[in-house]
Amino acid sequence: MASSIASTAWRPSTVLGIGEIKDGFKCIGKTKQKNPCENRIKKENRTRAKEILLSMSLTSPASNQFEDDLEELLDILLCWRHRKEMEQVAELMETWTRAIEEVVRRGGDEIMGEADDTISRLDADISDLMERRLRLVQGEERTQAGRERRGNGYPAPR
Repeated sequence: MASSIASTAWRPSTVLGIGEIKDGFKCIGKTKQKNPCENRIKKENRTRAKEILLSMSLTSPASNQFEDDLEELLDILLCWRHRKEMEQVAELMETWTRAIEEVVRRGGDEIMGEADDTISRLDADISDLMERRLRLVQGEERTQAGRERRGNGYPAPR
């Protein structure tokens, strides 16, 4: 595997400990009792977070260009309540910055392996979706051919 982290994708969501952003994704903040927040993140914020993480994955972690991205992620992945808690915001920013620095220090090999695994899974998912689409199109063509045999695209009278 290549050791150059600048030439291949890495997975910021894994490095930052965010996980997969999907429907039902909840605030990354913690309550006063240190329990995970239960507030859901809005769809447009989830979408924007995915865009930011994708952009980050295409930029070398060694680039030191992520401060604005991390600040925006904090703003959209924390609910209105936790966004105001400056101590929690600063702690997350420090944790994320250290995590990226650790990837750079290690050379990124572990993260690259995860990225390769993700790419393999995505390739398999794409192949599966293409096969499903092909079967769907073939089924629609057979249905249309049957209608044409009956004339004018309408079902045969009973």
